[in-house]
Amino acid sequence: FRTALDTSPQAAFLDIRLSFARHLLEVTDKSISAIAVECGFCDSSHLSRLFRRRYDSTPFEIRKTRPLVEAPTPQ
Repeated sequence: FRTALDTSPQAAFLDIRLSFARHLLEVTDKSISAIAVECGFCDSSHLSRLFRRRYDSTPFEIRKTRPLVEAPTPQ
């Protein structure tokens, strides 16, 4: 595994979990706590600590920079 991907299985799995958490932050309105649990972290502070290490920003910062989608106008 390490030879092929130049990383450990544990690091690769963590990267997948963090990427999925980032995706959920960008496309859903789920709470950060719910996203943390869904991605396999014990709580939101654990997610935030690892997220900051990987992306140099917090989940909250990513969430507030996502584009706002306007609701369709009823006709």
